[in-house]
Amino acid sequence: MYSYLGIYAARNEDLMVKIGILGAGSWGLGLAMLLNNNGHEVTVWSVFPDEIKELDETRENKRCLPGVIFPEHIKFNADTEYVIKNSDVLILAVASPYTRSTAKLIAPFVKEGQYIVNVGKGIEEHTLKTLCEVKVWRKKLFLL
Repeated sequence: MYSYLGIYAARNEDLMVKIGILGAGSWGLGLAMLLNNNGHEVTVWSVFPDEIKELDETRENKRCLPGVIFPEHIKFNADTEYVIKNSDVLILAVASPYTRSTAKLIAPFVKEGQYIVNVGKGIEEHTLKTLCEVKVWRKKLFLL
């Protein structure tokens, strides 16, 4: 058992899912904390290596979530291929203007049948499409 903010959870290897959070802003980090507290193995990725380095060293994002310290169970990694290939589920938590470019960046590394959950909100500025209408996903991908 471990405790974080008074929340107790057992880390059960049989129930644990390896989750890659793509996006290290407040939304992605908040989801990382929730999923970690629910016993999952979480790795947070960002396209900005300096952001990942700071998160890994300080365990805090002073710009987005000042004062929130991330537990050691949450990993931070800027290696796109490593995070994609070592995750069962991907959570796409980037700002709407970057959804298309991030999807194109990760597409070569996504495994057959790997689930991708897009938690972004809003519209794509230059096409006025909602994020679920942005068609950059290869046929083999499952977008939830």
